[in-house]
Amino acid sequence: MNEIEIVDLDQSHFKDACRIHVDPRTNRHHPHPPTADDFVAMFAAWLQAVETDGFGYFAAVENGRCIGVGGVCKKRSPAGEYYNNLYFRVDADHQGKGVATLLRQAGLRQAASNHWPLIAMADAQNGASLHMIKRLGLVPLDDHKLEDEGRLVFHLPE
Repeated sequence: MNEIEIVDLDQSHFKDACRIHVDPRTNRHHPHPPTADDFVAMFAAWLQAVETDGFGYFAAVENGRCIGVGGVCKKRSPAGEYYNNLYFRVDADHQGKGVATLLRQAGLRQAASNHWPLIAMADAQNGASLHMIKRLGLVPLDDHKLEDEGRLVFHLPE
């Protein structure tokens, strides 16, 4: 595997990030995968978050090509409370090779600079995501203020 760089997400990553997000192989555990049209809005929101909040998701880049997106991004619960959303999506051909771990580490460094809780969500059948979430020490959130399409919600205990 070539060296992977973790860089700030920008417009140059759109095409590869869209390909990753609409690929059925990366959505095996996602009951409502985004369409290319959905992804346009998602990506714009991610870039806006960086402008507004001063931080957001990263791109994992190998040989000039985006092979994953992730990290933490500030989100707001339906109750109006802010939290750091831990997220990653990795190209199917690069899964299991440490890319998500690199994105997660960059995001956790970023999250340490603010006081919002760390939250992660995963579908019950997504064993790989659940394994990483548990390795981080996140536990199920009993208070489901963050309902999101029926996904399981985890937080880092204080």
